[in-house]
Amino acid sequence: MPAEPVTTKQDCPYLDTAFVQDTVGQQTPTVTTTGVPGGPPPGCTFAKPNGEPALTVEITQAADGVAARTAAVERVAGIGGTAVTDIADGGGSPSAPARPCSPSPTARSSSW
Repeated sequence: MPAEPVTTKQDCPYLDTAFVQDTVGQQTPTVTTTGVPGGPPPGCTFAKPNGEPALTVEITQAADGVAARTAAVERVAGIGGTAVTDIADGGGSPSAPARPCSPSPTARSSSW
C-alpha cells in the first residue's frame, strides 16, 4: 500500500514567504508543504488570510533540462503553450501585449 501524502504547516523550502507576499501583493499567513515522506520533493501552498490558495508550488522531476521545460510548457498548455525541442528554442506560452499603466488619481510625480 503506497504511503499517503502528508500536509504540514511549515515554510516552503523553495520560496521565501516574504518574496511570495511581495509578488502576489497580499499576506500569506499560512504556508504548508504536502508530500509523501521519503518520496519526491513536496509541493507548497501559500494561503491568503481567508484560507484560499494565493500561490501553489508544484514539483516535477525530469531527466534533463529539455524534459523539464517541456513538462512546464505542457502544464500551461491550456493557455496556448508550445512544445520545447531544445534548451532556449523559444518554446513557451504567449503573453498579452503590454499595456501602458495609467497613474492612479493619487499618484504624484517628482523629479530626482
